[in-house]
Amino acid sequence: MIKSILCVVLLAFAVSAIPIENQKDLLSTALQLFGLDQVWSTVQALGTSTVAQLTAIVTQLLFAGSQLWEQAKLVFAQLVADLTSHAGDAVPLVSQAIAQLNQLLAQGGK
Repeated sequence: MIKSILCVVLLAFAVSAIPIENQKDLLSTALQLFGLDQVWSTVQALGTSTVAQLTAIVTQLLFAGSQLWEQAKLVFAQLVADLTSHAGDAVPLVSQAIAQLNQLLAQGGK
């Protein structure tokens, strides 16, 4: 748990050193890599807490190993498919994806 918190803090410091225009480009690129750009407006409608959680997860995944990356891509692909076909049920779908992604990060892709 402390390792995850330290990782997020260090990533926040690293990202804060990047000019704001480039931070947006970095996030945009990360969202595209995971296919979330298609449903990002739906995620944003859920509020800043949800956006912050997913942004932190995506940022951590950018520095994770390939095994974790591949597992996360499956979760994101399912989330995009679910949100595309059931946007009205966004809250439980995004919450479930966040829980799965946090579990992946905690396990380190094992």
